[in-house]
Amino acid sequence: MTTATIIRRNLTSTIGKTWDYPFSASEAIQFGIDMQEMIITIYKELNNCQRESALETIQYFQKQYERDNTSLTDYLLFTLNTEMGEFYQKQGKVLNHDSIKKKVAKTQLLIKRNIENYITKIQAIYNDIELGEYYLNADSNEIFDISMELRNNSSELYSRLAKLYPEGDIRKAFLVMAEIIDVGSNDLEFNH
Repeated sequence: MTTATIIRRNLTSTIGKTWDYPFSASEAIQFGIDMQEMIITIYKELNNCQRESALETIQYFQKQYERDNTSLTDYLLFTLNTEMGEFYQKQGKVLNHDSIKKKVAKTQLLIKRNIENYITKIQAIYNDIELGEYYLNADSNEIFDISMELRNNSSELYSRLAKLYPEGDIRKAFLVMAEIIDVGSNDLEFNH
């Protein structure tokens, strides 16, 4: 089994996963982490590039994704602790997902469509990389451009999803995730 086959299976299994909209802030953040993992799969494919400058750019972006994932994981742990505190404060009453379902009933299809469109974009980028000659010809600028496109797509998704949720923890989680990606993107552009 080739590396490309393994990566294709990983990306396909991630994309093939049924994505439901988040009912809590921690689910929203976990969704963001899952999306980051899908992008990391693309970087594993890009590591087959043969130009040294392209590989350096790929490693630069991979390091930023690691920093982003660390921030997201820290935020997830903080949010889970907060949710557990609320759970105990309410003497064991479970968070009511039905109230979230009611609040997003009008935007549910838009949420789902945004997620599906994002995944389709990621799949298209992956297919372009896999079918193209990135392994032989990609230079540092091409890798930078496609990497920034991936980051911008993620940030835009989180910002759009935030607008589709009512005020509260889930909306805030999406806005924080967009900010984490944007700050990393600004650092990458500044240092490019």
